[in-house]
Amino acid sequence: MQRVIILGGAGDMGRVVARDLASHCDAIELVLADRAVAKAERVAAALGRAGVDVLAVDVFDPARVREVIRGSTLVVNATGPYFRTGPPVLEACLDEHVAYLDLGDDFEAADVLLAFDRAARATGVTALICAGLTPGLWNVVVRSMVERLERVERIALAWVTGSTPKRPGIERGGRAVLEHMLHESTGMTVTVRDGRRRPLPAFRRSVTIRFPSPLGPTRVYDLGHAELATFPRSFPGVHEVRTLGGLQPPALNGIFQGIAAAVAARRLEWDEAVDGILALDSGAAPLGSRATRAALRGVAGQCLRGEVAWREALAVLRPAAAPKGAAAGALFARVEGLRAADPCAFESVVAAGGAQAEGAMDELTGGAAALFVEAFLDGDVRGPGVLAPEQAVTPERFLSRVGTAFPGLPLAVHEVPPGSAWGSSTPG
Repeated sequence: MQRVIILGGAGDMGRVVARDLASHCDAIELVLADRAVAKAERVAAALGRAGVDVLAVDVFDPARVREVIRGSTLVVNATGPYFRTGPPVLEACLDEHVAYLDLGDDFEAADVLLAFDRAARATGVTALICAGLTPGLWNVVVRSMVERLERVERIALAWVTGSTPKRPGIERGGRAVLEHMLHESTGMTVTVRDGRRRPLPAFRRSVTIRFPSPLGPTRVYDLGHAELATFPRSFPGVHEVRTLGGLQPPALNGIFQGIAAAVAARRLEWDEAVDGILALDSGAAPLGSRATRAALRGVAGQCLRGEVAWREALAVLRPAAAPKGAAAGALFARVEGLRAADPCAFESVVAAGGAQAEGAMDELTGGAAALFVEAFLDGDVRGPGVLAPEQAVTPERFLSRVGTAFPGLPLAVHEVPPGSAWGSSTPG
């Protein structure tokens, strides 16, 4: 029987992976490994399946990690942030000759993990990195567009998300998502232009994308996502790769910009910054705290640039008084190149709002990761080596899994006029 270990099985993403695997994969032994043992036991009990084991583990305890994963088929690393947790867990998997899969999404971590490719090939280990929603499933959509071209030249990706609301019966996870977003927002990032990485300030340069309703035109910012590391490797010759992201409501972007600037200037320590964001999210931040002052500076900059109205900004800074609008999330991909020597472009755009979007980040990211696990267990993932999603699976076969698992998630690809505004395929 195949044994699957989920490190971080009690977390927001890990519990979704565990739930989906417990529902769809009868012939596996499932183990939830986490520092929060009591929480992992509650997740295991909620699966409604006998024989799910729970083990205590800290991913920064190398000996314990090796002991827990020894003899397993696959380790799903659902811990984070991945620029900290990815390397030690992958090293343990290589030592124990166990396959590895993670949901990482920052390009520094992807760079470090891709450097293990030779070692993975030498030991016969398959390591599938960045196997969530975006990066992950969305990378496979991009591959399906690239395969329609004779030569790919430019790729642009964007995502929009917001704070996950508290939902009855579901314990929210820890700090990893906030740490990841703050890490992406702080200091410098890169873009790929003329086939080379170019530095630029993180979370500053922006473009507006015409998303479908309920989101509409939305500003997104350059952020260092993992595709900046994997796409040039997967698609040799691509001239430009741009990865962008944004938060809803829009004033959340200013909060992160202000706090990230304070961290970069050493006016805020890292833990103080993360604590401040958590406090702002809950409405418990002291008005005079250094994190609140940094957030105010970031939002004020947005207002002065005309990106948000003062009323919107103040509502976000006072969550208890904020209007309870619909949550919204979106994904965008655009691929440009040549087909029969002529310029050609394709787009795929997805947007969701209201009840449809509540918890969508957890559900879609964890659900997509579970599909990659199922593909691996079924022998549909290439290997060995360290692979990105767009390298690891065949688009047609994998996207058929997505269509079955997420029938309400439209993944249509549209041809659009080269050089047209981003979001040209948006209906209406």
